[in-house]
Amino acid sequence: MATNLGLSQANTERAADMASEVKKNVVNMWHAWFPSQMASSSAPGTTTTPSATATPPPVTNDSSTVTENPIRPFTSGSQSLSQPRPAKAQRMNSYTLGSKLSGDAVKTLGGLSLPQSIRGFSMDIPGRRSVSPSPAGSVVTQEPQSMVDDEVVHEANDPIAARSRTCVPPPSNLSNEPIHLMGKFYPPSPTQWTDFQRDFTQGLIWCTYRHSYPPIRPSNCTTDVGWGCMLRSGQGLLSNALAIQFMGRGWNRPGPGDPHWEDYVRLLSWFLDDMNARSPFSVHRIALLGKQLGKNIGEWFGPSTTSQVTKALVHNFPECNLGVYVTTDGVIYKDQVEEAAKTKQTGEFGHLLILVTIRLGIDKLNPIYNEAIKATFEFPQTLGIAGGRPSSSYYFVGYQGDDLFYLDPHHSRCVVETKELNEYTAEDFATYHCDTIRKIDINAIDPSMLLAFYCRDRAEFDALCTRVKELNGRTNLGMGASIFTIGDRAPDYEDDADGRLLSVADEDDDELELIL
Repeated sequence: MATNLGLSQANTERAADMASEVKKNVVNMWHAWFPSQMASSSAPGTTTTPSATATPPPVTNDSSTVTENPIRPFTSGSQSLSQPRPAKAQRMNSYTLGSKLSGDAVKTLGGLSLPQSIRGFSMDIPGRRSVSPSPAGSVVTQEPQSMVDDEVVHEANDPIAARSRTCVPPPSNLSNEPIHLMGKFYPPSPTQWTDFQRDFTQGLIWCTYRHSYPPIRPSNCTTDVGWGCMLRSGQGLLSNALAIQFMGRGWNRPGPGDPHWEDYVRLLSWFLDDMNARSPFSVHRIALLGKQLGKNIGEWFGPSTTSQVTKALVHNFPECNLGVYVTTDGVIYKDQVEEAAKTKQTGEFGHLLILVTIRLGIDKLNPIYNEAIKATFEFPQTLGIAGGRPSSSYYFVGYQGDDLFYLDPHHSRCVVETKELNEYTAEDFATYHCDTIRKIDINAIDPSMLLAFYCRDRAEFDALCTRVKELNGRTNLGMGASIFTIGDRAPDYEDDADGRLLSVADEDDDELELIL
């Protein structure tokens, strides 16, 4: 009995010490997020001195405050709360309160009555290095737990953010391996990184969380923070397909007066978040179409839902002059492609977006598919890969070695107001381009994914088929495994019992095909 009492007392003391440390961190967090409220609520003559171990280390080369998008709204039901954002030096790798404490404990922890919306915010943990976007000239960094940077709004326990790296390094810090970005090849050279950086930051459209847009009726949602990452990744696939269609491969961000400026403005205006007819690919229309497929407004989409919604959106907007073909069984069937690519005007093979939804593993990516996944980024027809689990979808656009480069949709930006096309400026669309390059080890990505390819005409589709067959030929020689194939005609699945594909329920989406 004495031993048990001693252990109980020791546990109690440890719990008290932990509670004391947590209280200090909550107070520090309260200072960072609500300085005015803290000043007014503190008792006269009392001060709070954080412990030496809890003081965040300085941020190298960048300790300025965030001036872009200083107010971030958080919406819960019909109630919205705006919070000021802390300086970069005050934001560190995070330990989420809600992950270890109950809601009631969080609300009253340490005698502080925290507002309901603060649950899920992050508090600083001693000993972890702070993380912020790396300025030009910095080195590649491997983050120990999670990455919290300029406008990022990652959810707790995000598996990809936990292992991602921000990289804007000088050439001396790069490997000697080539880089592939959306079908473009960058061999090792003194200009490799600068050429790649230019195309990544100026030649890709980046779709992210937005806030302060008109409510998505009948709900009161005015932001997609926390649920719209796959919707935004899907927008990224479609917008970059249309950018290639209107401005050609190798396009770079135009400015007013450039030949492609009007095409660029018209294209991006289609993706602005409003319910009017000038924004056919807005998050409003995506969410409402998802509702018809069984997804509530505010519910995360998976790859299959995203592909079906994209197809419906494009079908309902003939002005984009694009056909969409979706396959969910790992096979692109030529007879179905012919039908999807047929133009209404002439009946000939027209512009085509191909979406392939696959699942390459049960809980994690099977490494036998790594080489085939990377090879798809070398195809001239590639648009990259969108995928992930709830709250952790990303848009992968290229690779170097075993690292995948990606665009991160988990950034909350203020909505861009819709107006007449001739009224837009370059600044209006600045947030649709990403100036921070991020990469992740391929083994850390989720097995559920959506591959996309753009074919301008039949010749490009035939070239894609040739590349897929060549890739599958290499995998059959022991270089990994194929991830999808080309077939002449779609089979009658009622009579198909070859067992090559097994349909499984994706816990985050609808049904995907697991390739064995």
